[in-house]
This record gives sequence, structure tokens and C-alpha cells, in this order.
Amino acid sequence: AVNVTLDPDTAQSRLILSEDQSSVMQGATQQSRPDHPERFDPWPCVLGCEVFNSGRLCWEVEVVCGSCWAVGVALASVSRKGPIVMSPLGGIWAVGQYKEKFQALTSPVPT
Repeated sequence: AVNVTLDPDTAQSRLILSEDQSSVMQGATQQSRPDHPERFDPWPCVLGCEVFNSGRLCWEVEVVCGSCWAVGVALASVSRKGPIVMSPLGGIWAVGQYKEKFQALTSPVPT
């Protein structure tokens, strides 16, 4: 598995990163962080510091609690401000859980 270091400059203001920047959780209030052009707003997203251009990679992910989460990869050029298309059309390839349903974020969005 690949270790990913989360990039605090991209973390949306309600996300709390662990001290070693290897895990994230959503807080109830905004964190005190300077504004940064790479930061996601308003979506609760964070990118990893590592850049991958090719190859086959895997991650081990542990979801401790919550019924709404996603994990995946994104293009470096992914939109970070305002509306985000959470699918390959928007430069995001991910899987996750929404309420009781596990799903892939796909194009077009399943109905």
C-alpha cells in the first residue's frame, strides 16, 4: 500500500488533519487556517502531497465512523472553489458511502 501525506494547504476549513498528516476527520467548526488558493471551499475535501502519473497503486483506508465519505484520486487541476463535479467529468475518481449505500462516483451520476 502507498502511504499518503495529506496536504494542509488543500484541506477545507472544517477538516482536522492528524499531526502526522496521515488521517483526517470533519470537525463541527472551521479551523483557523490562512486562506490559500489551493484550499477546497466549500466542499470537505483534501488532497495528498504525492503526485502519481502512472502505475497501479493501492491504499488501505480505515473509516472509523460516519456514513458519508469518499476516497479516491483527482487531477491536479481539479476545481477547488465553488461547485465541484464529484465524478470523472470533474477530474475525480472515487468510491465511498452515502448513508447506507456504497457507490462509485461515476459519470453520469446514478439515479
